[in-house]
Amino acid sequence: MTAVLFVVVALLLPLALVTASFAQGVGEPLGEETWPAAVRTVVLAVGVAAVSLPVAIVIASTLSRRAAWVRAMGILLCGAPLVLNLLVVILSWQVMLEQDGLVGQVWTALLPGEPPAILFTPLASVLAMAYVVVPVMVLILLFSFRRIDPRTREAARLLGASPWQRFVLVELGSVTPSLIAAFVMGYAICLNLYLVPEYLSGPDLTMLGLLAHQDVVKSFRIDQAAARSGVLLLVAIVPVCLASVLEWKQQRR
Repeated sequence: MTAVLFVVVALLLPLALVTASFAQGVGEPLGEETWPAAVRTVVLAVGVAAVSLPVAIVIASTLSRRAAWVRAMGILLCGAPLVLNLLVVILSWQVMLEQDGLVGQVWTALLPGEPPAILFTPLASVLAMAYVVVPVMVLILLFSFRRIDPRTREAARLLGASPWQRFVLVELGSVTPSLIAAFVMGYAICLNLYLVPEYLSGPDLTMLGLLAHQDVVKSFRIDQAAARSGVLLLVAIVPVCLASVLEWKQQRR
């Protein structure tokens, strides 16, 4: 009875209120910025997740083969970005990506010519968001790689599989559900990092979450904020449903 009451109070009641506000909000125009911002949000989240996943695969696969103390250090390092305040992360990347920042100094020391302008470009947001997303993906994939039976790799080697074939067909094939989960998790996290493009890339990369936040904080349009939040909810749910279907098909094979 307590669990049912918790679900009603904590989940169903707020959902009903948001649905009512959403219905009121969509009765009026959502605003011409909503759908372009939704497209930018999806493209940016998918792009960051797609860039972060190969990096996470390499790190997780490497850590899974190392000694226990090395894995422990890797897990601690992966946890560091997750406990930092997002504004601290944003300010740190602003300092590093300035013309005379760490990236510019390394470029000047190793390469000829002036360092490229990265700050206030889409690349700046991709780097900062990947910094947050990659550790989560690594933690998801690391334990999946650890569960692979070493005898499976040895059997593939004895059958003549090359190292690349063993990695792609045996290891990645064994952790396919975790790959899907890591991608979806990275995508979902990116949807919530709407402050990163605002500070690192400028208004040309405004995400849908920021518009909903501004509706509440600046214009006090709760109905429009709920409507835009509903669009953001759809943007978040559709990939999760697709991932569930893919995982279900993978399990049936």
